[in-house]
Amino acid sequence: MLVPAAERRCACGRDKHAIGFDSQFLWEFEPAQFLLIERQLEKLACKLCEDGVTTALAPGKPIDGRPGPGLLAQIVTAKFHDACPLYRQSKIYERSGIHLAPSTLGDWCAATADQLEPLWKFLQQQTLASYLVSLDDTKLPVLDREDPRGIKRGHIWTYIGDQGRAAFCAYTPDWSGAAPQKVLADFQGHVIQSDGYAGIDGAFARPGAPIRAGCMGHARRR
Repeated sequence: MLVPAAERRCACGRDKHAIGFDSQFLWEFEPAQFLLIERQLEKLACKLCEDGVTTALAPGKPIDGRPGPGLLAQIVTAKFHDACPLYRQSKIYERSGIHLAPSTLGDWCAATADQLEPLWKFLQQQTLASYLVSLDDTKLPVLDREDPRGIKRGHIWTYIGDQGRAAFCAYTPDWSGAAPQKVLADFQGHVIQSDGYAGIDGAFARPGAPIRAGCMGHARRR
């Protein structure tokens, strides 16, 4: 910013000269932008034979369709880290002139989850190799067309190793202890911490089984 012309002359009649600048800082926000990137793949053919067309190989894509890795990262982060449901994201993207139906975003989320399965398996291995693993389940409604109500209750099991060093989640369609017992069969540590859920009692019945530690939640309530 420059000093206005009317203030650039001194009272003595001489022009004033710049001796420096005062700085001002302010935070500003630039809304995210959608970019449509066109990739042109070279095609070659013989002019004489007019046959044997060769096309350059396209760079890999994370999933089928048009979404790039940056867009997928935004959708997944907004849903799972920022707790922004897909139908709300759809409305937000409409403001940028881009129509993405919630069902489309759901398909992209599922496909992205499939790509992340190797990372999930790695975290599972790291968690089950911990000295201590803590686990509990959280019930959640799950869409089910075969259920008379169109919805049923599923369970998300969270396994945390060494108080947060590594963790992973696993879904079960019911509250049976068979699934968590199968997971804990690969536990290589020494202590399993949980509430008094009887469904995992079998994990402590085998020879050399780990020690069971309670969560002390009910004791603290009293």
